[in-house]
Amino acid sequence: MSNRTPILYFGLFLCLALAACSGRGRVGSLSDEAKGISESLDLLNDYRGDPKKCEQLFVAGTTLPDARVLSKYTFSLRGSQSASGTTVTLPVMVYDEKAGQEVGVFDWTFEKDGGRWKIKSLQLP
Repeated sequence: MSNRTPILYFGLFLCLALAACSGRGRVGSLSDEAKGISESLDLLNDYRGDPKKCEQLFVAGTTLPDARVLSKYTFSLRGSQSASGTTVTLPVMVYDEKAGQEVGVFDWTFEKDGGRWKIKSLQLP
């Protein structure tokens, strides 16, 4: 091994690290708005058995699903998403934890309310 070999390896590592961190070409990356929606879905997954906590994730006036129904499922965004404006409809994957399988992808509508994305309408199996 020559004296240049470690330098070449370091240079290769540095190039790969910079390419990975550049953010370009990332398939399926979420826009900032879609990240906010994804965070709301994460909270729904955490709060799904508690109607009082779930209530804060929905737009005022939206009929909340029964907590027993919500507690059966977990939710996540599907596909490449971009969100802009104050209302957006995106595909949400619904996963049945007890059955251990995906039960479908449904269009849910989200609305920005007070700087936070909330659920305006949803479909469940």
